[in-house]
Amino acid sequence: IGDAVITTNASGDVMYMNRAAESLLGTRLERMLMRSLPDQLSTPPAEDDTPSIQAAIVDALTGTPPDQRTIFTVYDSHRRARQVKLACTLLNAHTGTNEAVFVLHDVSKEQTYIRETAWQATHDELTGLVNRYEFEHRLSLLLSQNNRDETQCGAMLYLDLDQFKVINDTSSHSAGDAMLRAMSTMLQQNLHLEDTLARLGGDEFAILLE
Repeated sequence: IGDAVITTNASGDVMYMNRAAESLLGTRLERMLMRSLPDQLSTPPAEDDTPSIQAAIVDALTGTPPDQRTIFTVYDSHRRARQVKLACTLLNAHTGTNEAVFVLHDVSKEQTYIRETAWQATHDELTGLVNRYEFEHRLSLLLSQNNRDETQCGAMLYLDLDQFKVINDTSSHSAGDAMLRAMSTMLQQNLHLEDTLARLGGDEFAILLE
C-alpha cells in the first residue's frame, strides 16, 4: 500500500516497516530493527503548541490513540518536509500490549492544495497583494475593533491610476501588468508591517493604515 506501515514492540522499538516507510524515513528496515521509532524520526524543531509525532507515538503505546485530525511534519529521505496523519493499532491490548502497528498517511499534496486554494481566494494573482474580498474582511475587523475601543483609529486610502488604459492600448497588456507589479512594489516600500495594501481590481488599489 502507499502508506508507511511500521510495527514496533511495546517499547516502541521497530520490528517491521514496509517500502513506503523506508522511503519516507530514508533508511532500510535492517538499520531500524530494534531501534526506538520516536528517536529515529527526523522532524522540524518543536515550537510552542506544535504537536510532536514522537510524543504521539509514545502516548499511543500507552493506550492514548493519536487524534486523526492532527497533521504532523516529518522529513522524508530527501530532507523534504512531509505532512502526515498518524494511526495506531495495539495488538493483544487485552493482555498487555505486545506490538503496535503505526500507519503514516502522507497528506502533503492535499495540504499544499489547501494552502494554495486559500491563498488564491484572498490574494490577487498578478501582484500577490490581498484582493478586494480579503481587504474588506480586514477593514471590517478594524472597524469592529474601533467600535470597542475608541482610542484606536485607522485610515483607508483609495488609489486609482489615471490614464492606465493608455498603457494597455499603446504598449500591450503585458506592459500594463508590469506597471501594476512595479506600482505594488513601490507602494509596499512605504508601509508598516501591520498595514494592508490591496488591489481591488483593474487599476484600483487601497491601503489600510491600522
